[in-house]
Amino acid sequence: LTEQHEKITDSIRYAWRIQQAILPSPAQQTALPPHFILYQPRDIVSGDFYWFTRQQERTFIVVADCTGHGVPGAFMSVLGVNLLQQIVVENHILDPGTILNELNTRLSATLKQDAGGETLDGMDVVLVALDEQAPDGTRRIAFAAANRPLWQLSAGELHEYRGQKYPCGGQLGSDRYFDTRHLTLQAGDRLYLFSDGLVDQFGGPPTASGRRPKYGSARLRDLLTRTADQPLAQQYRSLESDFQNWRGPLKQLDDLLIIGIEA
Repeated sequence: LTEQHEKITDSIRYAWRIQQAILPSPAQQTALPPHFILYQPRDIVSGDFYWFTRQQERTFIVVADCTGHGVPGAFMSVLGVNLLQQIVVENHILDPGTILNELNTRLSATLKQDAGGETLDGMDVVLVALDEQAPDGTRRIAFAAANRPLWQLSAGELHEYRGQKYPCGGQLGSDRYFDTRHLTLQAGDRLYLFSDGLVDQFGGPPTASGRRPKYGSARLRDLLTRTADQPLAQQYRSLESDFQNWRGPLKQLDDLLIIGIEA
């Protein structure tokens, strides 16, 4: 049993190397505005993934949370990266809503969900397209989201923009349409794209019933607002530390991914 466990773990660790190779490299990340990436898989490989590309003077940023974690989630993440590469880079589809509509269609077709296939796997996605910064410091963005919110921190206040309440793929027989919305960011505004791994983590002091509560969106809102004046690198450390303190001795329940971007 020990030998089999070691072989399986070694195989998963090699799969981690492959998954790391398909994630954006440090060189690709230099095209982004100031940012941080807090990425912590639960089981070596991850069902959460992030993806960047620069097309026609716009920077595209994706955070996605695939069904499952570990090896099944990692398979879905590879599929998601491949489909996004086809849609945006090869087919030059650059409208965020249209990108998610295409991702939904191609994901369902690839998994044969539109032909009575058994798999109901899908992915929650938030996609942001950032224009170049204007001379006055503002920056226009377009975004679309599937079952995930986009948060904007501006002048000390956190604003939430919710996506459509369904994922890409994963639901048979439903009519889904993802639209594109637009925002103008002021200099110094921050955007947050994240999976649900942080807010769903149990931890903290037990309640009166002895149960451990979830981290929750309210706690994340409070932390981001309280640390709004911190440089991004310090805010990253505050997030990481708060998550670890909250989790304590409990097992991490899901993959963790949050990206913060400063306009």
